Amino acid sequence: FFFFFFFFFSLPPFALLHTNPGKTRPTAFLTHAQFFWVANATRMSAANFAALLAERGVSAVGWDWDQTAIRWHSGGRVEGTPSERESILRDACAPDFLEAFQMLGAAGFKQAIVTFSDAKHSRLPPKQDSGIRETPLRRPSISGEAMVREVLQLNTNSTHTETPVFALFPLFYKSPAEWKPLGLPGPAPPHKRWHLDQMCQAFNLEPSQICLVDDDPDNIEDALNHGFNCVRVEGSEGFSFKDMRNFCGHH
Repeated sequence: FFFFFFFFFSLPPFALLHTNPGKTRPTAFLTHAQFFWVANATRMSAANFAALLAERGVSAVGWDWDQTAIRWHSGGRVEGTPSERESILRDACAPDFLEAFQMLGAAGFKQAIVTFSDAKHSRLPPKQDSGIRETPLRRPSISGEAMVREVLQLNTNSTHTETPVFALFPLFYKSPAEWKPLGLPGPAPPHKRWHLDQMCQAFNLEPSQICLVDDDPDNIEDALNHGFNCVRVEGSEGFSFKDMRNFCGHH
């Protein structure tokens, strides 16, 4: 046991690997002790997640919505009457997301929901618009911030108005008539770049102080390349504490 302990902790630090083709800038490095701690994700909890974020200098977390905060993909909107939606949306949140979301809030971390679900998803007519073909809306539907607040209310008994919701689908904002009302200098940038920039402004933070939690590898790659920390969500049922193994960031 003592030989193993000495051998394990005397080796050079491991890098928490992140596939980054064509890039040479290293991502966050963890010592053997930290790597062993993160790798044993079955022991993880919201408190462990908060400790990891704090150690990496993270002050704010941006939560993706579909298949991260909630356990399935909404397709941008949820249809039905309020009573019909309640049966769909109650218990929609991933359990580990709920635990982490409430723990991080109590611990003083800033949080935001960063989603591609846009208010336009529930308003667009059934026609080609901004490169996206919408299906006919036969029933009432909600999307964007309204959907997020309704889900949070049903799952936490609070709409969490203290948590900003940055809801924008970039492909809906490609023409001047679409992007100028947002104050953008041009078409909405791809991935979660607009959402994360909004977080920087709202919280007065640098990218290195923000962590994006998202299941889309392209969003993760783009955020890392712009200096943000990230946790990649694996699987298709939302955030799990096991995903802490996928933390990547910058020094």
